[in-house]
Amino acid sequence: MRVLFLGTNNYSVLLEMLEYVNKIGYEAVVVDFDNGLVENFFLDKIKKASAEYHFVEGCYNFEAMSNQIDGLHERYKFTHGITSLTFVIEFFSKKCHELGIRFTKPDVISAAKDKHYISKLCREHDLPYAKSKVIDLNDPDVSGLEFPLIIKPNSGAASIDVVRVENIDEINAFAHEKLEKALELKSQEFIAEEYLSGSLVSLEAGISNGRLEVFDICQRTRSSFNEIIELGGIMPPAIGDDFKDHLKKNLEKISKLIGLDNSFCHAEFILHKGRGYLIDLNPRLGGGNIHRLYENVSGRSLIPEVVNCYLGRELGEAPKLKDKVSMNVFLAAKEKIKNTNIDLKQIVSGLDHSTDTKVTFYKEAKDIKVISSNCDYFGEIMTVKGSLSEAYEETERVMSQLEKILGGALAKRSKEDVDRILVRSPLSHISI
Repeated sequence: MRVLFLGTNNYSVLLEMLEYVNKIGYEAVVVDFDNGLVENFFLDKIKKASAEYHFVEGCYNFEAMSNQIDGLHERYKFTHGITSLTFVIEFFSKKCHELGIRFTKPDVISAAKDKHYISKLCREHDLPYAKSKVIDLNDPDVSGLEFPLIIKPNSGAASIDVVRVENIDEINAFAHEKLEKALELKSQEFIAEEYLSGSLVSLEAGISNGRLEVFDICQRTRSSFNEIIELGGIMPPAIGDDFKDHLKKNLEKISKLIGLDNSFCHAEFILHKGRGYLIDLNPRLGGGNIHRLYENVSGRSLIPEVVNCYLGRELGEAPKLKDKVSMNVFLAAKEKIKNTNIDLKQIVSGLDHSTDTKVTFYKEAKDIKVISSNCDYFGEIMTVKGSLSEAYEETERVMSQLEKILGGALAKRSKEDVDRILVRSPLSHISI
């Protein structure tokens, strides 16, 4: 059995996947490309864990990727494909289908990423979903919807070009800004979706040979100044077991409706008025280091289960979680920072934090931008504690130190999300 891997947004995850594939006796080949995340420490190990490693010049150069895959498939005759990168998954699915490589089917990928179609499907089958409609940014018609609304690309990701609006004038202003600065958006389909208040949670689930297993339910936190932007997560979530069952049943039903199988799945729900409203469905491993939160509270890696899905192998069962809380917070600048000449890697050792807390930086200080989407994080704080309050206080303490060092305000978690987490509301009443 030979497995083709395409790209990554997390080299440590790719390395762990390759090591697991080797352990179970499969051979792996990697086609990588310039996505701005080249990390030499992991690349050396990735090359050793691969039968072959190939780097394609350019960011998302699909023609070059296609040619590279064609040449490799001639020699290797790949049986399975794996990728966890949102922006290449549709291309990869079509390419695998063309060459007879086993991967999630193109029509299933398209259905899962089409937010308006999923909305329509949920309504037709009595599943909770935010009301939405496709709009033309040149002449937005939102009749039949109630403000506030969320305007977003119909198949977007990472909160790019997503905005909350309170009236039609704000929609027009958003449209003018986007259409002026990015001509390619004129051919991109946008939807208007009714805003739902409530906790945001995500499910990480594996589906293999018709069996769905939810491994991870993570409660997410959002920014206080822009709730579209997520700032991290908490495991285990502050929700009751009956609500977890409710979410799992909803995910099982929508997965069967679109034919999702032999795939990993990241689904996001808003817990609104006693029900779980599906707002996003992605046939891949979720980002935001959710898999690390899972590992911290379960003592087990999620990555082998991700691989098992794509290889059609039997899945394990979700483990019993330890009596611990794992929390991460992404570092993002709310305003322009003043001290851009600081070596961030050197200041880590000088931060006052406990031994079970880790601070990681993704960028140099001079490259930190004021956040506009989830792509603008410059680092992360991750901790493991005995209680939610301990974890929250630890992450806040480290963020306060960083603000003083950098000379600028960092994005803070919304008070509503923090209150929901610290109060630990069981959210157990489900009005179905």
